[in-house]
Amino acid sequence: MPQGFSFAAKKKLPGSSFVPHRVNHPSDRGATRHFRILTVSPLLRPAPWQNGRKSTSDVEARWRLHLLPFFTRRRATDGTTDVVRHHISLRLQEGAENATINRELSLLKRAFNLARECTPPKVRIVPYIPMLKESNVRKGFLEWEQRDRLASECTQVGLWMRALFEVGFTYGWRYAELAALHVRQVNLLTGSIRLDPGTTKNDDGREVVITKPVRELLMQCVHGKGPDDYVFTRDDGRPVRDFRGTWSKVCCAAGLGELVCPECEQAITAEGHCNACSRKWKRSDLKHVGLIFHDLRRTDVRNMVRAGVPERVAMTVSGHKTRRVFDRYHIVSRSDIAEAARKVEASQESDAAAQKNSDASTLGQNSGRVAPKPGNARSTASPPSLPN
Repeated sequence: MPQGFSFAAKKKLPGSSFVPHRVNHPSDRGATRHFRILTVSPLLRPAPWQNGRKSTSDVEARWRLHLLPFFTRRRATDGTTDVVRHHISLRLQEGAENATINRELSLLKRAFNLARECTPPKVRIVPYIPMLKESNVRKGFLEWEQRDRLASECTQVGLWMRALFEVGFTYGWRYAELAALHVRQVNLLTGSIRLDPGTTKNDDGREVVITKPVRELLMQCVHGKGPDDYVFTRDDGRPVRDFRGTWSKVCCAAGLGELVCPECEQAITAEGHCNACSRKWKRSDLKHVGLIFHDLRRTDVRNMVRAGVPERVAMTVSGHKTRRVFDRYHIVSRSDIAEAARKVEASQESDAAAQKNSDASTLGQNSGRVAPKPGNARSTASPPSLPN
């Protein structure tokens, strides 16, 4: 990487920044010797960076909170693999998950690549940036008996929560897709729900047929609303946005989750006191451990495959674009494994019974020896002696 590139700014600039800016190059006559970086805004607008993304707030937050504090005052020539590994070590000490760190490293790698793709290139070499192994892939899903308990708790909260749960459980749609659903997208006459192109994660539109339980709930949700009103609204008419607190409450009541200490993840008392770290927490600060709303998506994929729905159709309903991601969501539960074992055992018993009832003399399985064929019986007498 050539000299004269920096991650740092002499003065703090508004917004985050992530492409090393070229300064003090021999061709830059009269340039002032100081470090500066490009702001985030010009880089997020062009297609090469955004690639159709609907929001850049997450990118800006990751850079501002975690990358910029470490890489500030460092030249781009200092952005070596050893420096990146040191940053990883510090983030792990802070308690960050491997997946979170990987997202930050991907952002850093993208910044270097953008700088190299410029004309003239702002950097000549993109350092090797190691990635961490992600082992925090969730495997949660909801069984039918658990579904009934959770549906009952959602009913206690209100119509919006019960309907939101039922639609998520039936179709496996993402929460953001459901929260943005408008009344005009629900057609009770034809019995269909439509997600418009550009409103989903993969930008593809979707349309499904309304089931009877979903129809009964949606009829109440859209009653008296206009076409541009949101389907899922609270009792006071406000659109449902963030409902993590309510979701945690119903899951805990249904025995599908619990609130633990955010520091040590140990159980707390009813007063919010953690005996392990001797700290007292507010309920809003506690960490939810257990079923999350996205687990309904995994559950729906598994249920459709169990019901014999062709996988291509199931992918269309759930909105999965690639087979690899769909296979990750198609989770095999303990009951599925037990059912497979029962089928193998039944097959073995059937084969054993058929073998036992067969002709033992023909199959030669009665004593472990092959029965002699008629006319070819060997004499048990001593073999004849050789002639003199």
